[in-house]
Amino acid sequence: MSLKGSNRINTQLLDSILIGIARNIENAKLNEQGFLSDKINTLKDSIDSDENGLGKYWSSRRTSKENIAGRCDLVAEKFSE
Repeated sequence: MSLKGSNRINTQLLDSILIGIARNIENAKLNEQGFLSDKINTLKDSIDSDENGLGKYWSSRRTSKENIAGRCDLVAEKFSE
């Protein structure tokens, strides 16, 4: 799982997506074809454009508790929609 414009796996993004799925495992939409890929692509676009300051959670190697929790909460919220 990489951010747009990169071939490297972004473990921060992958971890956040897996936690987002786990927190929303009861959401029937997760099983709908295209739901996850659409949400992930929208998320990547938001990160790349730094929409609402989202890029701060993924820039450099941010491992503070605040950034980890922010990433996970953000992705979980996106997957609950």
